Amino acid sequence: MNAVHRTDDLSVKPLGDELLIYDLKTDKAHSLNSAAALVYRLADGTLDVAGLASHVAIQLEVSPAEGRALTELALEQLSHRGLLVERVERRTGEARMSRRKVLQSLAVAAVAVPVIVSLSAPWPVVHASCIKAGGSCKKNACCQGLTCVGGYSGSGNNKIPIFVCQ
Repeated sequence: MNAVHRTDDLSVKPLGDELLIYDLKTDKAHSLNSAAALVYRLADGTLDVAGLASHVAIQLEVSPAEGRALTELALEQLSHRGLLVERVERRTGEARMSRRKVLQSLAVAAVAVPVIVSLSAPWPVVHASCIKAGGSCKKNACCQGLTCVGGYSGSGNNKIPIFVCQ
């Protein structure tokens, strides 16, 4: 199976050799370091995992085994965060290196381990801070479906604004 990165409902912004991806479906922002970004960019459906690993090994100047480990680790993270069209599972059995062994071998080789940091984006302020029915308001601060109505009490310099959401 060939890994394919998602493109729908994503805003992808390059930051040097890293990527910042905002997922419009989940309202999450994902920051991919250079190794994870490389795998994301290469996962366009034209290469299987072995092909991706070969390209990663060449571009990061690591052994084929380290390239495979890096690729699998990055695909696992991309898959877990919903950034691939279909989930990609890591190999099982003897062929699979544990995450700890992968990290130890890559640390010795001084290779950038693929890292993805994800943050949930806050709700827009308008949803979090609207004024409910009966509350004192100004302009367009009422919750959706309500209108700020009212007027001024008093006369001359003694006018007092009285507006409520209804």
